[in-house]
Amino acid sequence: MPDSHPATAGANAPFPDIVGSLRAELSCEVTGPGDTDWEKRRVAWNTHVDQHPAAVVVPEGAEDIRAAVAFARKHALAVAVQPNGHGATTALSGTILIRPVRLRDITVDTERRRVRVQAGAKWKELQEALDGTGLMGLPGSTADNSVIGYHLGGGLSWFGRTYGPAAEYIRSLEVVTPEGELREVTAENDPELFWALCGGGGDFGVVVSMEIELLDERPVYGGRLMWAAEHAEEVLRAYVATTRAAPVELSVWLWFVTFPPIDAIPAELQGRSFANVDATFLGTAEDAEKYLDPLREVPGMEADTLGPVSVTRIDEVAGEPTDPMPAVDWSQLVTKIDEEFLKRLLELNWPGGGSPVVAQLRHVGGALARPGATAASGLAGEYLLTTVGVPITEEDAEAIHRHDERLEAALADRLAGYGHPNMLGHDTRTQRAHSPENLEHLRRIKRERDPAGVLRGNRPVLGSPG
Repeated sequence: MPDSHPATAGANAPFPDIVGSLRAELSCEVTGPGDTDWEKRRVAWNTHVDQHPAAVVVPEGAEDIRAAVAFARKHALAVAVQPNGHGATTALSGTILIRPVRLRDITVDTERRRVRVQAGAKWKELQEALDGTGLMGLPGSTADNSVIGYHLGGGLSWFGRTYGPAAEYIRSLEVVTPEGELREVTAENDPELFWALCGGGGDFGVVVSMEIELLDERPVYGGRLMWAAEHAEEVLRAYVATTRAAPVELSVWLWFVTFPPIDAIPAELQGRSFANVDATFLGTAEDAEKYLDPLREVPGMEADTLGPVSVTRIDEVAGEPTDPMPAVDWSQLVTKIDEEFLKRLLELNWPGGGSPVVAQLRHVGGALARPGATAASGLAGEYLLTTVGVPITEEDAEAIHRHDERLEAALADRLAGYGHPNMLGHDTRTQRAHSPENLEHLRRIKRERDPAGVLRGNRPVLGSPG
């Protein structure tokens, strides 16, 4: 069915003084166009997304969030939440944007093996809080994103092949509903809303805090292998062979990358192209090397950082940037890898061959494929193909989009038609975020729970507003 969206909340609703009225009703910081801090407050981490909210609210607690949602409902406006903006989209323009950057409390209960995390806390802060407890969560590739945003988008973890999506470990959520009510949501007291919140994104409630079940910390072996671009085909074939023999404890990601000539990149890498493999293994070095040694046998390897890794520093394996930057992303699940897939992938993404993107192939599957428990469960493919380009100019962005369109067309018969909510680009349509079955279920819940469209996630499940 075509995307549609309630015509009320925040599309172009006339309102004479949103900022002034919010300041009169809320006791926290409210920023609007023309204010000194406006640019700082409105801009997302992904600086390519030029979002223009109507106002930005920086809450001091749950009551400020409740009041902001109640205000929006009363005046036919929409509310969105954005701690950082790694997954920003222009869908948030025109909203009252809540930035919970001051809500960063983390409370670890080692006896219950639970942690309560507030909406503004980042993964690096959670990792620090868990250090020395013998417990761990399910981190992704960066520690700079928000814990709650990551979980609401499903939570695609390094350890997901073993444990499943991080969203499956949410045990309760403190939520402000579209009616402006603060309540606790669990699988027992509201299973349908709980299912939607766990992987369905920010369309169903403003999450003030979340309780997550923790796991026993395990030894981790991981790091990066690097080859010059001329070895890309050999590396790709060895990578596929490694994944096909991999136990669920092993996660392996392949990158084709050309490093730009910028100061943030070591001088010896600037302008050079590589085929890289990043890996983590839950277990001992001896067990890991049995599966990874065939990759090491590919000739021409220039770097090998594999070794024991602390869970609290797992983000160093991928080494993703933490400073705000422009990015154009694309991703889809891969349903079939064969000779034709490898040929087409290499033709369009040979490192150093003029591709404007970094291409990554992640091995998923395992527990990530099991159906049912959350809106992010049951990934359809064994691999996730993603690209990211860094546009300096609008012409760069257009070139990246053209490349991604060619790639999708070339591989269409081997793609699932959708990706993972954590890994989608700023302009990716809602249909690409979920399986058709899950998307229809999410849309039904949205229509029933928020018919006025008071809440708006990065990718509204009923489509773009207006």
